[in-house]
Amino acid sequence: MKNNILIFAFLVFGYLAQAQCALPYKPLSSFANDTTAFINYNFSDRAACYVGKTLNDVLQDLQIPLQSFLNLDTWDDYTVYYGLYIYIYPYNTMRYRTQHKNYSNIIVIRWATNISATDIDSYADKLYSEKWTPQIENILKNRVIKDIGIINR
Repeated sequence: MKNNILIFAFLVFGYLAQAQCALPYKPLSSFANDTTAFINYNFSDRAACYVGKTLNDVLQDLQIPLQSFLNLDTWDDYTVYYGLYIYIYPYNTMRYRTQHKNYSNIIVIRWATNISATDIDSYADKLYSEKWTPQIENILKNRVIKDIGIINR
C-alpha cells in the first residue's frame, strides 16, 4: 500500500512539473514591454522548464541585456559558488533598489553542481566583478541549472 501511495505521489508531482513546463514561452512584447510581468511569467511560472538546462538557455529567453550579477556563496566558504543572482539593472542601481526594499526583477539561479574557485582559478577575478561581461557569460553559459526563481517584493 505504501509503495502505491509513493508511486502515485511521484506521478502527481511529475505531472505537475510537466504541466508547469507546458506553459509556452512568451516574448517581452506579449507583456507590452512590462519587464516585471515578463520575468514573473517566464522565469517563475515556467521555472520548471529551465531545470536541467544551461544558463545559456535562460540568456536566450531573457531578451533583456544583463547588466550585473552576484555569485551566491556560503557564509563559511567564499570559494564555492552554488548559484547566481542576475540583474537587468546595473549593480549600483540594484544596490540602491535593495536598500529601498525594491527587489524586483532579480533572477536567482542555483547550479546543479557548485563552482569551486580552484576549478576556475584563472577566472576568479572576473567572477568577483559585478558587471556582466561577455567573459562572464563564456565562463558560466554551459553551467547546468538545478533551480531558478525570481525575487519580486
